[in-house]
Amino acid sequence: MQLGGTMLASSQAEAETAGQKWLAEAARGKTGRAEVADLLLQAWWLQLENKVLTTPLPDEAARRAGWREAVKDRVVEIGWLARQGARAARYQSLTMAELGL
Repeated sequence: MQLGGTMLASSQAEAETAGQKWLAEAARGKTGRAEVADLLLQAWWLQLENKVLTTPLPDEAARRAGWREAVKDRVVEIGWLARQGARAARYQSLTMAELGL
């Protein structure tokens, strides 16, 4: 599984660059949709809390707890481009439950 293009955007260029770098490194070697979606939510939370520029970053458990608290009682919309074989990519709408999150 590859993450293509810009996955994070921020009004602060330094934070955006740091977030994109962290996400690219964290996603290296990840192949499952659930683990990649979890990383995207962690990266989103790091940006939301302005923690992407802190050293050291919160550990994985804190990042997961952070995004889970941030989405509590909210609707999370997850879209996925399914690429299978020679067929054109098709959009899939997924729920947190379908991803096991």
